[in-house]
Amino acid sequence: MTRQVFEVTIQGVCAALRKPLCDGGGVGLTAAFQFCSASEIAEVVSELTAAEALAIFEWLDDVRAAAMLTELPEPMTNYIITNAPPGRIAHLSAEEAEHKLGL
Repeated sequence: MTRQVFEVTIQGVCAALRKPLCDGGGVGLTAAFQFCSASEIAEVVSELTAAEALAIFEWLDDVRAAAMLTELPEPMTNYIITNAPPGRIAHLSAEEAEHKLGL
């Protein structure tokens, strides 16, 4: 991701986070991240506050949320795991285990 694209993405994400997801914030996040890989999302998210990172994690689909967690700095990953709804973390862990087992 070029620096210019990174800056535009950060601006879009920050603008989207200022709105409730049901009031246009989700559309803004979709627009900001539509062409981003999980590692690019993690790059952007690592520049946000921990609370903002958690909001992005909760908004992402399971595949990108799990992939993003592996790309974030450890303190931010720990914050998300500690503060995310327990069912979300358990669900991601179960999916990862099934994938590794080939189920």
